[in-house]
Amino acid sequence: MDKHLRYYFTQASLIVCTCFSLIISSAPAQVEQPVPIEEQIAQLVERLRAKEKKGADTIEPSVEFGIDTVPALMEIALRGPLPKPSDPEGQARRRAWDALVRIGEPAVLPLIMACGNEDQIFGANASKVLRDIGEPAKPYLIAAMEDKNPRVRRHVIRILGAYRDSLTNELLAALHDADSNVRDGVVLMFMYYHGDPDKALAVQNAMMEVLDYEHPYWHSTAIYSILTMWEGGGRLRLALALRDQKWSVRFGAAEAYAYAWHDAYRPTNRMCAGPLPTEVVPNLIEGLNRGIERGDMWLRETAVRALKRLNWAKRHAQQTLDNAQKAEKALEAFPPLTLLSSSVKDNATMVDITPLNRHGIRFDFSNSIDSGDIRIKKLSGELLDWEKQWNAAMRPGQKSDWITITPTPGNELVGGTSYIIELQDIKDFLGNLLKTQIRFTTKE
Repeated sequence: MDKHLRYYFTQASLIVCTCFSLIISSAPAQVEQPVPIEEQIAQLVERLRAKEKKGADTIEPSVEFGIDTVPALMEIALRGPLPKPSDPEGQARRRAWDALVRIGEPAVLPLIMACGNEDQIFGANASKVLRDIGEPAKPYLIAAMEDKNPRVRRHVIRILGAYRDSLTNELLAALHDADSNVRDGVVLMFMYYHGDPDKALAVQNAMMEVLDYEHPYWHSTAIYSILTMWEGGGRLRLALALRDQKWSVRFGAAEAYAYAWHDAYRPTNRMCAGPLPTEVVPNLIEGLNRGIERGDMWLRETAVRALKRLNWAKRHAQQTLDNAQKAEKALEAFPPLTLLSSSVKDNATMVDITPLNRHGIRFDFSNSIDSGDIRIKKLSGELLDWEKQWNAAMRPGQKSDWITITPTPGNELVGGTSYIIELQDIKDFLGNLLKTQIRFTTKE
């Protein structure tokens, strides 16, 4: 039977069984009523504990714990972080986990559905059980790549990564998934691909499709797989991409080339990209200019990081010194590190303390921040204990990176008091420093 038909046939069977169970449960009173799930769990926990005492590990779980106990076993094994071995509940949870693995194929579909649970820990534990089940789960996992729930698809992709060489085409097709997390998972899965040479061209073709800055993929990561392949003319294709009609493709190729050239300049290195093509720096500068014009911080900083790598590498490549000098000059156009905005203005008076104590004070910067310190104290010099939260992850379209400081209990702002905030040695990824102060007075 076709794997997809098997998957949907099994789901249909489960629905029919569920409906049948509902019919039975609504039968006359003399028919035995189903045991509530809470009671099933309590009974199973006691049986699992008893197994520990009796050493009955060899009992076949499909007999001792039948298919009808799978939901209860899942509640025991998957709900919450796994306890330490010394935890009294730990043995019961591990035995419930082992029982699900030994039940095997009949437990696969409920576990796949559990991967889509809104409780992330529950879903992650379900995916780990599916990994432990292994080969019997494979056909159902392949079919579940088309599940409507994106959480299910994300977990399924990660599990199927173990079968990358045998499922290359199926996994590459997920590069067109509607969920960006699924797409990113596939890109990372094939990074530095050195699998079946016959499939190298298929990987190259798929990765070339994501070589576009404005495409929601990790283009610079994806293209590494092309640079590492001797087969299929990958490097020639990458060089041609530097002259593509779309600027975003040219920029993606230039960025990937800059990283590969810097990281693997040595000719003996398998990833050596050879002499730096003359098109690389102009394409990077074009991306930098577009980022500045658009106010697109992500694009600006992506270009700057690549140009900076060429600048760092110039001592290794005299034949491309002109390119390195152009890269260094282009960096001068990058805007300086500035504080764009904050929740309180300098020299502000009559400041309402309620939202600041509740949500903290936020600071937005023009560039990505690598390090620094923020302190808040009363004008009298008494230092307050406030926690710092950094936004370290950049995303396309993000205009600034930010830091938020929030008060700890007993250190909240009080009315009718003057404060000073010191932003000390805030440093962006290029090493530019920012040091400033903000003074404000709260309302009585």
